[in-house]
Amino acid sequence: MMIMTKHVQYFISGLKDLTDILPASLATIVSYFSAEVTRGIWKPAFMNGTDWPSPAAYLSTAEDQIKRILATTGIDVPSLAQE
Repeated sequence: MMIMTKHVQYFISGLKDLTDILPASLATIVSYFSAEVTRGIWKPAFMNGTDWPSPAAYLSTAEDQIKRILATTGIDVPSLAQE
């Protein structure tokens, strides 16, 4: 769990760097991944006998952090997740 959290932190810090270059693209990426998880496309993957978890458990946290980062640049990203 700690390793996944560290990877999410690296991912988010990388996205902070990208917001200077591609803010509109990031909004599209966030919306796309939210829609894909909502549709249930990402299932647990099996590789070499190890269960790999679905990113759905972490995506909402990452999406919230990405939205906060984009909000500082003035971009509003609506959530496509069905509640």
